[in-house]
Amino acid sequence: MKHLVLVTLICLGAGAGPMLAWQPFGVDVEATYDPLCNPGYGSCPLLDQAAAAGAQWVRLLAVWNNLEPSNGSFTWGNLPYDVWYAQQKGMNVILTATWAPQWANGAISTCPPYAGATQTGPGSSNLPQCANGYQDVGRTVTNSSYTYNFFYNLALQFNGNGQTSGCNVNPVNASLCHPLVQYYGVWNEPNGMNNFNDTYYDPNNLGNYLNDFVNQYLSPAHSAVHAANAAALLMAADLGTGGNTCGGFQGNNCGTWQASWMQPLNQYFTSYYDVITIHGYNGSENTLKGNVDQVENSYNSGRKQIWVDENAMSGTSNVTQYYVDEYNRQSYWQAAFWEFGGYGVSCSTTVDLICSPGSGQLQGTAYFTAYQQVYAPH
Repeated sequence: MKHLVLVTLICLGAGAGPMLAWQPFGVDVEATYDPLCNPGYGSCPLLDQAAAAGAQWVRLLAVWNNLEPSNGSFTWGNLPYDVWYAQQKGMNVILTATWAPQWANGAISTCPPYAGATQTGPGSSNLPQCANGYQDVGRTVTNSSYTYNFFYNLALQFNGNGQTSGCNVNPVNASLCHPLVQYYGVWNEPNGMNNFNDTYYDPNNLGNYLNDFVNQYLSPAHSAVHAANAAALLMAADLGTGGNTCGGFQGNNCGTWQASWMQPLNQYFTSYYDVITIHGYNGSENTLKGNVDQVENSYNSGRKQIWVDENAMSGTSNVTQYYVDEYNRQSYWQAAFWEFGGYGVSCSTTVDLICSPGSGQLQGTAYFTAYQQVYAPH
């Protein structure tokens, strides 16, 4: 009977619009960076692969650095098309906002996100290397109103007001493309300095990193998202579960992700977010399940949903075991997203679902097959 109920929910959610029925299984696509994901082509290879895998959710990045290149001037690019296209494939979308632009955080460098990374997808090129650039995009914004305005306009753009005629035209007409997104993440793994670096904002008291994160990002984002869409939910804080870096000070002085982030967030700042999100790359499925259970038992106690919106673990059998745990989980564990991969990901050593055997090509890995076998039928 439990299986029949799950199937019924998924069938109700299928179709061209946003899936309102509860759906637990997703993939972490992040930023497509793919010129082929364009209404001029009428396709998006990465999202096509996600749908073929059986994903019911996709997680995409809303890269602030790209979407608001100057204060108050928004350039949405193909992101509205990506969201709309995913929904046409029967998938719902989480947007995780990250990486403030130079004008908002006072950075000297103009390095883009992923500085120093190599991309080999169609039409892409090697991104420039520059000193400290990877950390500069994580610098704390100098004014919390910048954060509020960005999240407000982001949630307003994706408010689902019924206007979608501009989604499938080239170029995308963002003023007529408003697919519905109801889940917004605030910063990707802020316990990593490349994503949240408080060193320059508060250099004399780095112990304020969490207060600064709440004041400069979490609180204004929560207010803004709810002001633009009262039904939307803010997800926080997409914590990486393997590192001990906390917004500008490192090593043993920082502590674990539990002690330095999860515990104080849930003790002091729980009113500023609606859903708990963590990531998992700790080598074994049991460790990840243990992290979820620990968050619930030690910090949450049923108050909020817990999502694992980014995860990958060595061994295709972990895909199956992860599904079993998710399917038989307690109600607090709401969703599971597997790291997706894409262009530039080697097919020889990866735990991603998708790899690239050559420039402009994509193919599924053994993890894709394992995911498809246990996720797609449900």
